[in-house]
Amino acid sequence: MTETPDAKTFDIVGFLAGRDLPTREVKVPFDEDLLLRISEVEKARNKIGLSEDEVEALDKEMDELQARYRDESFTFTIKAIPEHVRRDITDKNLRDHPITTDAFGREQPDPEANAALALSTWAAYVLSVTDPSGATSPVGESGAKALYDNAPAAVHMALNEGISEVMAGSTKGFKVAQGLNFLSDASPEG
Repeated sequence: MTETPDAKTFDIVGFLAGRDLPTREVKVPFDEDLLLRISEVEKARNKIGLSEDEVEALDKEMDELQARYRDESFTFTIKAIPEHVRRDITDKNLRDHPITTDAFGREQPDPEANAALALSTWAAYVLSVTDPSGATSPVGESGAKALYDNAPAAVHMALNEGISEVMAGSTKGFKVAQGLNFLSDASPEG
């Protein structure tokens, strides 16, 4: 005999299966010359003793560079993954690349393990990339490998920061909310 749920019960499995996970977009161009020039102009702009004309010229160039940045950026769609998928990625990486130690018990670096973890993580989190024309491509394992092997350092940084944001952002939000003192707020009832 099965029990009929009453108003004070709910289906936790159904709730967890149907929840939305956070998604973020990360925009970054692949043009390293553009990124370097932005850095150079910013550095020049911060020099002391520039004339008004020099400042104006640098500001104008920066505006042009920022417009190019916006126009030439690729958009990566990053979506959080369920906790069991994150654990599966870590477990598989540890099975495929066991941690090794030296005679003193210190962990030895394993670049292959680091690369495998990054590739698996990117493949799981990075859903798609949209080029500046609006054409979209799913990323998957082959796209993650191509990005890992060939994309500029700025793309690596942007993807890692985006993944970190969807991974840790909700946890941080929870901690912030826990620190709020709801009892000190004035009651709407007066």
